[in-house]
Amino acid sequence: MNELYRLAEAAGASPSGFAPFDPAASIRLYTDISGERGYETKLSKAALTLYELLRWDEGLRASIGDEVVFHKKVTGRVPDLKKPMSQQYRQSLKTLIHSLAHIASAPVVSINGGLRRQTCVAVPLDSSAFGKGAEYETLSATAFRDVVVALAQFGWIDFVPAHFNPETSERKRTRVRPTKPMFDWLVQEDLVFPYHPHRQKTPRTSSKEGLLFVSVADGEGARTSIPLDRPMSKDEEVLEPLNDALRKQRLKCSYRDYSQYETLYDYAHGRPRYSLTGNKTLRRVFAGEDGRAGRLYGHWVQRLPKELRQRLTVGGKPMAELDYNGMQMALLYADADKLLPDQADLYAVPGFDRDDMKAVLLRTVGTTTRQSAVAALRKMLREQGRSSQGRAEALYDAFWDFHAEVCPHGTSDSEATWARLQELDSTLALRVLRKLLDKGVVAIPIHDSFLVEERHADATEVVMLQEFEALFGVAGVSVKRGY
Repeated sequence: MNELYRLAEAAGASPSGFAPFDPAASIRLYTDISGERGYETKLSKAALTLYELLRWDEGLRASIGDEVVFHKKVTGRVPDLKKPMSQQYRQSLKTLIHSLAHIASAPVVSINGGLRRQTCVAVPLDSSAFGKGAEYETLSATAFRDVVVALAQFGWIDFVPAHFNPETSERKRTRVRPTKPMFDWLVQEDLVFPYHPHRQKTPRTSSKEGLLFVSVADGEGARTSIPLDRPMSKDEEVLEPLNDALRKQRLKCSYRDYSQYETLYDYAHGRPRYSLTGNKTLRRVFAGEDGRAGRLYGHWVQRLPKELRQRLTVGGKPMAELDYNGMQMALLYADADKLLPDQADLYAVPGFDRDDMKAVLLRTVGTTTRQSAVAALRKMLREQGRSSQGRAEALYDAFWDFHAEVCPHGTSDSEATWARLQELDSTLALRVLRKLLDKGVVAIPIHDSFLVEERHADATEVVMLQEFEALFGVAGVSVKRGY
């Protein structure tokens, strides 16, 4: 959250507290509550749910008529909400919830090349703002004030009363901001999402679009994908029927709570880090030339971090992610026609940290010599503040002494191993996807893991083990479930 604090300080606001008199951090109450398809219906249901929470709360019932005081000022009295919700209260709650959901969804916005904080909503509590011809003529002054005061007493909104600046003769409206319980409730009601109130549009894809590409670097170092004009291989033929099935999936991803939404929001640029929708098809992309690497890319789910993939549902049902355990090492052994070591964790080297051992592998397969890999490890250790004389060499030697049979660094320079490993895991992925599709199971590949409806997890594990042994002629690889 340090990034958020630095940005907030630069804007003169506090992200976790409340910026009481910062006009730039406020938005006006939105009366236009249009949004994505079904949004208003969702808003109406949320308004009813919230009204019932307030209506049946024992604390509110016991304090009906009591003064509500914020910042030593009487804001109003606790209203009597014992009657069922009327249309006036429904409209007031919908309008307020909509505006609060908007600042929760877009805590920072980009305007004219700059960033602006949005932490609170300026709400009208003076009766002159309501009635015929007034700014909020569609709302009831009584109903709106009642729901605002009730929510403040309920502890779901923070309150900063209206104030008058005698130096500028400027009057600022009362402002409200959700507290943590309301932020989390807004998330649970699916009212907090990127690009609120309209979700990002999903691009349409055609089954006739190219499925095979080569990624090449241009003269400036950027990469571009060039379509391959050749028939698909037997393994690649699964892409067309798989993409047809993927297009039909009803996927949904939700946030656990508001703190997760904040963590995954890009405050430096005023936009979400990840899209929760997008392209639902796959294509095979080779690196530099046809046949080199060839992993599957394109599905929006592949870009999600693991903490969001855990929240995925398909058709309203939970999903499971199954992952080959120590896949890169398993591929090295299989490609060298060597038996896998008889141990569950191939990164478990006695006396060394597992993450350091994984770092050794990553930097080894991405380089062509021991010297290059050690230099990359040394850089990592320096950036982590753990650098010491000979430490990078010790890590490298410990790992590859343990797995000496499959160390990819020989005595002469050769191509880095990553492309060969990607070629192997992409071929395996295509075969797993084909076998699953033949069984009626639609899977989304995340390189060497597969997302499937949870009820298909056991069948998917069996297929993954069978296809690994069939392709490489060795057994011993294991599969783990990510969640």
